[in-house]
Amino acid sequence: AGYSPARAAGAVTVGSTTSSDTRSSFSNYGTTVDIFAPGSSIKSAWIGSDNDANTISGTSMASPHVCGVAALLMAADEDRTSNDVKSLLKSTAIEGALEGDIGNGSPNLLLYVGNPDATVAPTPSPPPTFPPTACSERVVRVEIQTDNYPRETGFKLEKMKSGGAEMVMSVEETTYTTPSTMEVETGCIDDGEYEFTITDSWGDGLCCGYGEGFYNVYVDGVIEVEGGDFGSSETVEVLVGDATSTPTSAPTSCDTDKHRLQVELTTDRYPAETSWVLELNEGGSVTEVQSGSGYAQSTDYTENFCIDDGDYTFTINDSYGDG
Repeated sequence: AGYSPARAAGAVTVGSTTSSDTRSSFSNYGTTVDIFAPGSSIKSAWIGSDNDANTISGTSMASPHVCGVAALLMAADEDRTSNDVKSLLKSTAIEGALEGDIGNGSPNLLLYVGNPDATVAPTPSPPPTFPPTACSERVVRVEIQTDNYPRETGFKLEKMKSGGAEMVMSVEETTYTTPSTMEVETGCIDDGEYEFTITDSWGDGLCCGYGEGFYNVYVDGVIEVEGGDFGSSETVEVLVGDATSTPTSAPTSCDTDKHRLQVELTTDRYPAETSWVLELNEGGSVTEVQSGSGYAQSTDYTENFCIDDGDYTFTINDSYGDG
């Protein structure tokens, strides 16, 4: 590459990558390239109608990704100049993420798409400080296999008490900075009911659009929670020792003028996705009567309620869409 594009040295020159983080075969390369972004098999709006779409490839698909991030950077600070934005695009990019032959002289920089305030010159987060793993109670171990964008990931483990939740351990988003790396945190906990919540600031989870990330939570060496394919967040109940979930079912015996409704539910590996609602349809209006959510992984539930005569609708939902 000699002059690109059209000898405009101040422009941001974008190379194209594939979904496997390699340089697209058609992409420009060399010392004039500033940054790489996805440009192979990209679904985008198309001509014909307001609803038309097409999947195409080219640096003309990679460049809009960079323009979008540039717009976010400018929106976050209106005093930024074009040179500031260009510098920030390169400094916040993920270095070393591209594999294979990226072309002689090309920078190994993959565009980082995230919250500008979280990724632009962040104040370094202090390293997590957890109790030693030699515990008098139980040892909890959290493993996070990061995806291509580790700064988006955070988690917290809370103990559920009658007066509210008590934070046990947490890692803030922006703490992890190395892509495709196993991060391990350990601590000490006692018996009780806990909730583990993992978050992704961009809303694409740990798997599988941009890397093969996942998470595992162990208690005394036994895996209690695992996952990775979620959206912005996922919360899972963890019961330690003799703890049991707080019962939510109403009495199983009803007055003679009412009927007993029994809901039986067996959760899958991702119970945070599951919820249900029972609604009464009456006089053109809909009223929620009962609902359920916040279940534990791979657990059988039976819940009983007393209801009046009427026309009801039972709806069960899976937020990820896989039932």
